[in-house]
Amino acid sequence: MINSKILKESALYSLSGMITQAINLITLVLLIRYLSKDDLGYYFYILEFIAIFAVLAENGYRSYYIRELSQTEDKISLLKELQFSQISIVFIILCLTLISSSFLTNDIWIIGIISLGTTLVNLFTPINAYIISEGNKKIIFYKDIFIAILRLVFFLYGFLNNVNIDYFLYFVYLQFLFLSIFWVYVKMKKFNFLFMISVDWSKSYKLIYNGFAFTLLVILNLLYNKIDILMLESMKGYTEVADYTSATKFLYPLMFFSSAFMISVFPKLSKYSKNEQMLMQIQNYSIKLIGMWGLLLSMVVWLVIDDVYIYLIGIEFHKSLLVYKVLLPYIPIVFMYGIVTNTIVAKHDTSFLVKINAGFLVLNIMLNLYFIKYYSSIGAAISTMFCEFLILLVVFYYGYKKYNFRYPNKMIFVIFCILIIYYISLYKGYI
Repeated sequence: MINSKILKESALYSLSGMITQAINLITLVLLIRYLSKDDLGYYFYILEFIAIFAVLAENGYRSYYIRELSQTEDKISLLKELQFSQISIVFIILCLTLISSSFLTNDIWIIGIISLGTTLVNLFTPINAYIISEGNKKIIFYKDIFIAILRLVFFLYGFLNNVNIDYFLYFVYLQFLFLSIFWVYVKMKKFNFLFMISVDWSKSYKLIYNGFAFTLLVILNLLYNKIDILMLESMKGYTEVADYTSATKFLYPLMFFSSAFMISVFPKLSKYSKNEQMLMQIQNYSIKLIGMWGLLLSMVVWLVIDDVYIYLIGIEFHKSLLVYKVLLPYIPIVFMYGIVTNTIVAKHDTSFLVKINAGFLVLNIMLNLYFIKYYSSIGAAISTMFCEFLILLVVFYYGYKKYNFRYPNKMIFVIFCILIIYYISLYKGYI
């Protein structure tokens, strides 16, 4: 029963993800063709720099909010408290972004302006978490699709009017305007009142403090994922950033199924975190389903990527294609260990994940110092995938030793062998 419910819910989220990512992919291709390679590298660098801080308020505390809302009966009271806490959080993050940009980059003014817009968007994180915890799929479905369409229209207007590169960065303000109207409508329809803030400094401090472990986890995870771009910019320049980031931007849309699946399964993992039998049933079903889907997706992409990639963004991105091929196994690997890390989080054990992210952040930096120096963007991809394989092994081993997790070992072994053969073939030039 629980398996069919997970499948049904994740199917709708996946449909939303497919439509959204298809629209975003069209927008991305048009943007890559419109901007020069250096301008594209600049655009991606600004967004990724801001994302390092902005994602704390969105993904860091959102995961904590979803877990707490999934495990409480009085969701409305908690939601009011979360709204007030979020205001404090986004203000702190805005200050951190501005202070960091003054030391780390020369683009402080544009970063400050876009950071403010991103901060405003993140004010809606608690109500978004509430909707996810309630399993209200239609609201998330319509919101995500409309934002993707809005971005495409906004960018098309810029392409047709030959605008400056900074124009595309200002979309975040239009997104904030839409979300303001959208969430006001949702609140009035669902709760019959608009303002849902419970001003209690002691509770707010407690919520922020308790959610800090999630936030620290996201900080380290994000730095681990973004450090490649920051190091490429400082060591090789915007052109290499464009090659590497273009590949990742074409890779991340394929993660839609994983993201949709996590949205569906994480509230259930949190709900049954103390019921070991049910927890293992949900976890192993999820690993089997998402692991095979990730492998199948990677194989289908590999069959068509040579012609499609160059056709979409141009022959000058031939190096980016090789980066993409190196990163392609990222899909099934992250699909599988993502389920286990979410199970660990559901059991209120974030300290291990903080440690592992810190450790692999340091390892990734050390590997990048060598591989980026000699192999540029391709080297950054090699460093990332070496770390990803190790993360999978460490996370699975920790779950087994600490919580006695049992896994579908035969399926995982087969996937692992296929990926090893893929890399040998790629190195030899067979594919």
